[in-house]
Amino acid sequence: MDLNEKMQNVRRASRLLAAYYRRVMTILAMVERTLDEKKKLRLKLHYWSSTQHQNIGKQSTNPVGRWGWDFLVLQDTWFRWSTDGKAAPVKPGSVQVYFQHVTDDAYDKPEDGTEPDPATFASVEESQSWVYLYAYALVRGSCEDSWASIDGVFEDTANEEDEWSGEVVVVQSDGLENPSADVLVHYVGWRVPMTDLETEDDVEAKLLQPLRAALDKIVIAPTA
Repeated sequence: MDLNEKMQNVRRASRLLAAYYRRVMTILAMVERTLDEKKKLRLKLHYWSSTQHQNIGKQSTNPVGRWGWDFLVLQDTWFRWSTDGKAAPVKPGSVQVYFQHVTDDAYDKPEDGTEPDPATFASVEESQSWVYLYAYALVRGSCEDSWASIDGVFEDTANEEDEWSGEVVVVQSDGLENPSADVLVHYVGWRVPMTDLETEDDVEAKLLQPLRAALDKIVIAPTA
């Protein structure tokens, strides 16, 4: 393949990615509209970020030496909504919701910290693209954690089945910062391959309906 043909492929790939990420952003907008339906939770976008590499940053920041991956912003990116758009749970009933999109789950960082080389990844045929939706609620009691640290506690203690089962799971309180004796934090999460989200009806059935049900479930304390 000569350089001219390679550059044609680059341009073709750029246009394909632009169209694909437009689809991702359409799904994201549908999720946000669903969150807006839950007026009592007062959910507002709090933060969003690349997952695996640096955010683009300010236009005045020198980009020389940055990874090429840093400029594929939606390659693996998460968005967080929380009650009143705040970082920390304020009172029982506070909620945070994450939407994460992963273009290629074969992305892999070398242990030496060098820039990942796509030539070393598993084949594209063996890989998958995903949307993850997950949420937490401080059901009762109190702790001094931010939403990010609560997420970290759960990731450190949960297994993959609990993470993506779609069922309500209790976050272990002994990992929380200064928890009250009665503290209860719920989690629920699931993931959907992008290949299952081809139509608006697919998004409704596999993301939005489960999201509505999850938000109803996680804010309620179990009865003894």
